[in-house]
Amino acid sequence: MVCCVDGRFYGLELKNERGTISQSQREFGRHLEFAGGTYRIAKGLNQALECLEEWGVLERDKGKRPSYLIAVQNGHKANWNCAS
Repeated sequence: MVCCVDGRFYGLELKNERGTISQSQREFGRHLEFAGGTYRIAKGLNQALECLEEWGVLERDKGKRPSYLIAVQNGHKANWNCAS
């Protein structure tokens, strides 16, 4: 997943608990970081959601249901439900 937040590029590889990244994914991460972006590998959905929240891509919904809000440019937000 690649996204841009406030002019900053982020790359996220989502893997299961035993997953590994390929040589091309590792190379992509190096290129992204060399260009000033941030690259992370998340093991599982929870790590991915935490990372996206840290970057400002997602904002945790304060309601009772397990859901998130996608932060979109210009302050517009759209609901994105996530089953836990």
